[in-house]
Amino acid sequence: MILDFGYLCMTFRLNLSNSFNFPSHMTAEKSHTYVGGHAASQAIAAARSGAKIALIGTIGNDVFGKTILTTLRREGINTSGIAKSDTPTGVIHTLINHEQQKAIIFSANANLESVPDQLPDNMLSERTLILLQNDMAPDINKAILKRAKTRNAYAIMCFSHTENIELTMFDNLDTVILDENILPKICEQLSIPLETCAQSLAQKTKTHCIITKDQGASGAYAINAIGEKHEQGTSKDALTNHADIFDSFCGTFAACIQARLPIPKAMQYGVSAATLTAQNNAFPYLGDIEDNLD
Repeated sequence: MILDFGYLCMTFRLNLSNSFNFPSHMTAEKSHTYVGGHAASQAIAAARSGAKIALIGTIGNDVFGKTILTTLRREGINTSGIAKSDTPTGVIHTLINHEQQKAIIFSANANLESVPDQLPDNMLSERTLILLQNDMAPDINKAILKRAKTRNAYAIMCFSHTENIELTMFDNLDTVILDENILPKICEQLSIPLETCAQSLAQKTKTHCIITKDQGASGAYAINAIGEKHEQGTSKDALTNHADIFDSFCGTFAACIQARLPIPKAMQYGVSAATLTAQNNAFPYLGDIEDNLD
């Protein structure tokens, strides 16, 4: 089973008619409301790729929280590890103008109350895959990874941004996934040379380092600790204006690793899923992913 620990949010995406300054009044040309947060999005992507997955996090005891639970259960995701709080459910507002520039307004809310003990030890074993994101505070992720390592669980962490990153977070990880557009900042933070960033990161942290291109929609490559490289490209045009493309890659990749596929094959499936998400604005199902393989 995949145990996915992280943020759960209601997401509101608005495509604006024009850019704005404060004060301002405008109309949204399009709007979309959906369950989000990297953990929830990756869980849905993994479930649609055929994985058995449990999601662990915290929501508010409110209408948004109920919507999240209903949506996740409809996707076949185990929600028994999701705690409820009197604090409101986390929300994300994404504003997009005609130039595809984004403004993201994020309120973590109940997500800040999640604790490592929500993931019980009896769920950790050599048959378990732990899926984490760097939304959570480093101390929480490190505590989970330390426990997972002692029970031989496989651990993946997805770095979607450059906050909450410390070199010690890579301890006890098997695979890290990050997009090439955040490599310069991460290299600066971790004192790693940019010219050989992926290889240096893999060697320094003793992990498989997966680098996505355009969040996975344009391909990905993997480097291990001894410098071996595998690359997966795509011949399809990449449309990277959707926030969940990276999560589509990560969730699908994790599902493939849990199914014991080798990393190059898992990357191939992940790129196919990311491409479909970019094109269709939705997480694809396994049959669609396989039909789309190059």
